[in-house]
Formats: sequence, C-alpha cells, structure tokens
Amino acid sequence: MKKHWQIFFCDQDDKYCTITDFLESLPTDGQIKVLKFLELLSDNGPSLRRPYSDILYDGIHELRLRIGKIYARILYFFVYGDFIILQSGFQKNTDRTPDRLVKQAVSYRNHFLENYSKNELKENLNAPI
Repeated sequence: MKKHWQIFFCDQDDKYCTITDFLESLPTDGQIKVLKFLELLSDNGPSLRRPYSDILYDGIHELRLRIGKIYARILYFFVYGDFIILQSGFQKNTDRTPDRLVKQAVSYRNHFLENYSKNELKENLNAPI
C-alpha cells in the first residue's frame, strides 16, 4: 500500500508563517491548483520532483506552481517520517528563491521540532472538527 503523507499548515501565530495569507490572496482557480498540487505532494511525499517540487537546501523544499502568469512557491519540510508542514507561500519575482525565505523556513522548522512531537501531530489528526 502506498504511503500517504499528512499535510499541516504551520502555526499562524508565527510571524514567518505566511502560507494562509498567501493562499487567501490567490484567485479561486489558483487555490484549486494549489489543492491539486498538495494532493500530488501528499501522495508522493519526498519522491515528488521537478517540475512540481524541488529541494532547496537544509531540508527545505518548494512546491513550484504557475498560476496564469504568476510563478508561485510554497516552502515546506518533512517531519517525523509521516508529516509535511507548509510554512510559507509567495509570488516568485527572481530566478532564485530568496535565501532569507529559506532561512526563515529553517528557523521555523527548528522551532517546530522543539515544540511539537509526533504524538501531538497524530492527536491533531484525530481531533474532532
């Protein structure tokens, strides 16, 4: 049976967590495209490669989207062998993803690992909605 990765959005109280704001800023067709890409990511995990995903450095990955004429990226990382944490999203204006954004993602990942255990994530999966 193929592994299915669970996707979580980062803590919205963190100043470097821009994923929710980014998604809300997209037009409806852009949001739908993001959902399709997230499904690909959930189904394929770390084996998802270009043109959909790429590894940047220090364990930070980017989901690579084109929404109309806009090139967009979502930064994420893997934790505890079962989970994907979406950290930030942005419109790409340069050839390279800015180092400061990757460093923010690394910093958030380190904070995340210090504050959330695998069991806490599993409990959140089972929490009533």
